[in-house]
Amino acid sequence: MKKRLLATIFLLSSIGAFAQVKVNAVILEHSEQFTMNSATSGTRRVHKVVKVLNEDGMDAADFVVFTDSFMSLASFSGEVVPEGGKRIKVSKKDLQMMSLSSGLASDSYLTGYSPDKKFPFVVTYDYTVNYRDGILDFPVFHPLLEEKTVLEQASFKLEVPAGTKVLYHAEALSMQKEEAVKGKDIYVWSCGRIGPFVYEHMMAPLTGVLPELYSMPEDFVYGGVKGCQANWNEYGRWLYSLQTGTDDLSREDRQSVARLTVGCGTTFEKVQALYAFLRSKTRYTSIQLGIGGYKPMNASQVAKTGFGDCKALSNYMQALLREAGVASEYFVLGTDTCDLLPELPAAGQLNHAMLAVPLPENGDTLFVECTNPSIPLGFRHDDVAGHEVILIGPEGGRKVRVGSYPDSLDKTVSRAEVKLSRDGSAAIRASETHVLDDAVSYVSFSELKPDTRKRILTGGWSLHPENVQLVSIDINEDGYAKDGRGYCPRADLVFTMECGKYASQSGRRMFVPLNPMRKGLDFQRNERINPMLRRASFEIVDIYEISIPEGCRVESLPEDIELDSVWGCFVSQVREENGKVEVRQSFTAKPFAEPKERYGEYRDFARKVNKAYTAEFVLSTE
Repeated sequence: MKKRLLATIFLLSSIGAFAQVKVNAVILEHSEQFTMNSATSGTRRVHKVVKVLNEDGMDAADFVVFTDSFMSLASFSGEVVPEGGKRIKVSKKDLQMMSLSSGLASDSYLTGYSPDKKFPFVVTYDYTVNYRDGILDFPVFHPLLEEKTVLEQASFKLEVPAGTKVLYHAEALSMQKEEAVKGKDIYVWSCGRIGPFVYEHMMAPLTGVLPELYSMPEDFVYGGVKGCQANWNEYGRWLYSLQTGTDDLSREDRQSVARLTVGCGTTFEKVQALYAFLRSKTRYTSIQLGIGGYKPMNASQVAKTGFGDCKALSNYMQALLREAGVASEYFVLGTDTCDLLPELPAAGQLNHAMLAVPLPENGDTLFVECTNPSIPLGFRHDDVAGHEVILIGPEGGRKVRVGSYPDSLDKTVSRAEVKLSRDGSAAIRASETHVLDDAVSYVSFSELKPDTRKRILTGGWSLHPENVQLVSIDINEDGYAKDGRGYCPRADLVFTMECGKYASQSGRRMFVPLNPMRKGLDFQRNERINPMLRRASFEIVDIYEISIPEGCRVESLPEDIELDSVWGCFVSQVREENGKVEVRQSFTAKPFAEPKERYGEYRDFARKVNKAYTAEFVLSTE
């Protein structure tokens, strides 16, 4: 899919709250005009003026434009005016072009320019992009994306042939339709001063404050193929028409399907056998040639070349399944957001394709990721779990939501057996259990270089261990369950290490950390700007057994701690038993949506948790 280049936009508490934010850049003006000359051609004209105050404001000053076989940069001019300096003219020859792939299967490019860093300066861009061979949607307009940037004024003017039905979704923009002029219907969206805003942790990914516009013609022609996008059903019809005739299989592939599935007794076993076959002979490559941004390669071509993009690989897998008598549905989705715009079936929201396979014997549906062989069959990773998707069939498209995993599954357990020596050094055997997306990230872990594995394992620790050795790593699935969790991958790691200074000594006392391998909760010390949001819960459990060296005795242990608040639950228990000190600490995060005024309470809670994580017990070496 042709992925729209969007930044995540966050809900802000109030514009007035940002008066004291340090501003990095000011967008003095951002105006665009798109003229639709016909169903297949149009012109986009952009005028942008930005004042850059410091290094952090450079993102607002950079010029970047996307082009492909449907869009070309027709003209460009610019100028840079440093404060008190000489005006610098910029022309098309000063731009740099970069292909979005190796060029094997893409005609997409980014063209850009970045001004010299002589602050402050004002940069002006004027450019024109020509559209040809089809207009599926009009340019997405989001004039303010950079944090700590002020937008003074912005406007988007759309001219379409009179009578053209325009669909749109606008946020923080006022719209007026002007009287038709010379056979053109004219729409204008605009806004005044907005910003600045800032990014913070635990922010709500909601729209409504920053300006954005999605617009498109209801009826369109793209790559010579007519279509309608009045609703998702009609758009699905168009996508399905592009797939027609692309499911051809070679005789060799048909024979392979018969051979691989001959002994399979269930639908899942057939899918499992063919998924392994797909992984063994294909790899992912982005396909953006012409209408290839929406139309999949022929299945026979994928088999011949051994590569394809998400559309091509899903289409190929669907053809293999059909040959085995297994029904499946091709679907498209947006990986950037869980929710599609409720009233606008805009193709620009979609950037990925997968398969849905009904399992009649289980009364459920298997969601199949065809592009990444490290994804366990049926696992609904973060880019699809909880997302609205569009199922594509001969009757058109229909919107459904892929189920999420229960929060109770999101649990990380770490264990450590620490053999502590009298001099404070230690030999450690540790294990970790990860589930869901965390587990998938460890699929190729054993193939990494030892130094890389050490950096991943020990990142954020207060220890500095040596001789870190991976003993074992097992990636497995808990199996299928009808409780909504589907296939749940789990990674179990075991590793050993040595630490020359696990505990510190002072005189006849040894100070031993409870949990030196757990990084505490993040919090910011400065004033909170935005409301707080955590969507899901999760649990982290740490269990330590620390041996007491011969000749030492426990002098003092930290008191047990139990915290329970809107932010989460934390429990810390420390016991001496059988010549060991046993530590058990658990943190269960709770979902919440709270105003910024309560951030001080969260910070206090995080400090208490972190103090417990960094606590020590005392041994006497007398």
